[in-house]
Amino acid sequence: MKSKPRVSPRSVRTRLRKSPQRPPLSIEQILKWADAHFAEHGKWPNVNSGHIPGTIDDTWMRMDDSLRGGHRELPKNTKLTLARLLAKRRGVRNSEYPPLLTEAQIVKWAKLHHKRTGKWPKENSGPIVDAVGETWAAIDLALRKGKRRGTPGGDSLPKLLNRCCGIRNLKELPNFTIKQILQWAAAYVARHGQRPNGDSGPIPEAPGETWNAVEHALMRGSRGLRAGTSLAQLFDKYRPQWHSGRGLWMVQRTPRLSVPQILGWADRYYSQHGRRPTRQAGAIAGSAETWHKIDGALKRGGRGLAGCSSLTQLLDQHRPQWAPPRRVGPLTVQQVLRWADRHYSQHGRRPGLHSGAIPGSFDTWQTIDGALRSGRRGLPKGSLSLLLDKHRPQWPTPGPWRSRRAGPLTVKQILKWADQYYAQHGRRPVRYSGAIPGSLEKWQAVHDALRYGRRGFSGGSSLAQFLNKHRPQWPSNRTLPSRQKRP
Repeated sequence: MKSKPRVSPRSVRTRLRKSPQRPPLSIEQILKWADAHFAEHGKWPNVNSGHIPGTIDDTWMRMDDSLRGGHRELPKNTKLTLARLLAKRRGVRNSEYPPLLTEAQIVKWAKLHHKRTGKWPKENSGPIVDAVGETWAAIDLALRKGKRRGTPGGDSLPKLLNRCCGIRNLKELPNFTIKQILQWAAAYVARHGQRPNGDSGPIPEAPGETWNAVEHALMRGSRGLRAGTSLAQLFDKYRPQWHSGRGLWMVQRTPRLSVPQILGWADRYYSQHGRRPTRQAGAIAGSAETWHKIDGALKRGGRGLAGCSSLTQLLDQHRPQWAPPRRVGPLTVQQVLRWADRHYSQHGRRPGLHSGAIPGSFDTWQTIDGALRSGRRGLPKGSLSLLLDKHRPQWPTPGPWRSRRAGPLTVKQILKWADQYYAQHGRRPVRYSGAIPGSLEKWQAVHDALRYGRRGFSGGSSLAQFLNKHRPQWPSNRTLPSRQKRP
């Protein structure tokens, strides 16, 4: 049996549209139906609003088709659609036919925005509260492109606010001149007795401008200035008297250094601490220097130093009798354990990789861990965590840095934790139930051990299967979300 050829919905719609049984339409009749739709639903119809009450099989999509094609005695070649008809005759906003804009209306919305928020609107200020359906981004786009909403184009929201309200346009700032900057600086010197710098704040003679903006314009070469200069260089060139003889401002230059001066600081450090300074030794007492700066000046040169050296090389040359800052000698497990016992008695916790320096030695816990991992300095190969797990198992491990080699688990222990959880919460635990009180374990770790065969289990199971086997009387948590949050 032959199947009937398939008829597309478009051909059916075209055939129905041209059917002579359909009554003629008029613009006024469509508007009357639209008013009734708005009165009933509180919104204007569109092409997806379905059947039109009071008609046999007319829909709003057919109304739109008839308006577009000029069918059923509607005017032809008008480029009219349902959305454009409602926009023209009922003022309904739509993206195809937005309402016209005027500069006065935009300025009015901007003033209301400023009155409400205390700020003038920008392109990214979001919707306009006083104009439903409008956004400041759409207003700025209409001002830039024009031709759509009655605007000439070539404009922007910042330009309009600058022109009509005197608001500063940050994208079109006025240019600076050297003469103008010097005049502002002279007024600053008269007020404060010193020349300005980039941190001197606003410029009263130029509202909206700051000395920081002037400094950046001189450095980058923007706003009509050449690049590669600064306020200090500008004043040194054009106003040298401001820091030479009148005492208004003295240029802060980095003081010069000498080898005897550095050795004097090093001698004082050695007498106080019993060891030679390093570049990490911090600030130098009684001066504005740090050992890091001293090491950098010795390496790079300048400040009266020749360069191509370092703090270590300088002390090796002039103070060879001083021991190096880190004497890499042999270690023993007993010595490491003594240091660990002292750390535990002082801090109440076992030392870790980030516990810092070891008092009374040149080592840190990080160097101890490194020596253990590589088996150097007479220590067995391993790590600090494994060493303490073996010789000090009674010490609790820190939470975020728990030892990777966790102890074995037993069925009895897991069931004990599960019974406590059930008695407290009234439901069985799941893998996302968080930490287990009174232990360093989590239900996720227990689930992983059961699933992957760790910590004494053969694997291939899960926490849910484990509880189904050993606690079948407990109801399932199917009513709970699959990803239960921590209590």
